[in-house]
Amino acid sequence: MRVTNKMMTDQAVYNISKSLQRVTDLQEKISSGKNINRPSDDPAGMARAINYRSSLSSFDQYERNIRSGKSWVSMTETALAHANEIVTRAREIALAQSTATASRETRQIGLKEVETLIDQLHQIASTQLGERYIFSGFKTDQSPFDASGTYQGDEGEIKLEVSKNDYITVNLPGNKAFSL
Repeated sequence: MRVTNKMMTDQAVYNISKSLQRVTDLQEKISSGKNINRPSDDPAGMARAINYRSSLSSFDQYERNIRSGKSWVSMTETALAHANEIVTRAREIALAQSTATASRETRQIGLKEVETLIDQLHQIASTQLGERYIFSGFKTDQSPFDASGTYQGDEGEIKLEVSKNDYITVNLPGNKAFSL
C-alpha cells in the first residue's frame, strides 16, 4: 500500500480539525467554568450533576419546610400557653366563688370575668399564622370555631417532609386542643 500526498494531507487536516475541536472544547469549559456543558460531553457526569441538582433542590425544600414547621409549632405553643393561663385563671375564679364566703355580688363579678376569659380563649383558638388558622386542621382558610364554640375545622394533620420520607406533624386540630 502506497501512501499518497492526498492521504497525508487528509490525515493532517483530520488531526488539525480534532486538535481545534479539543481547543474549542477547552475554551468553552474555561469560559463557562463548567466541566460539562452539554450531555454529550459526559453522559454519566451529566446524570450525576442532574442528580446533585435534584438533591440540592430537595434540601432547599426541606430547609423551607423546617423553617415553616418551626414557625407553626412555635405559634401553637405560644397560643396553648396563653390558653393554659386562661383556663388556670377560670379555675381559680371557680374555686374562689365556690366557697361559702362568696357572695352573689362576687359571683356576678366572677361570671363577667369568666365570660371575658371565654372570649379570650375563643380568640386564641382562632390564632392565625399569616392567613392560615393554626387550629383548623386542613381547613386553614376558615376559623376553627364559630361564635357558639362549635368546631368548624377537621381533624387533618399537616405534615411537612423534613428529609427524604421523614415527615413531622406541625399542627394540632382545635377539637383536640380546645373544648369551648
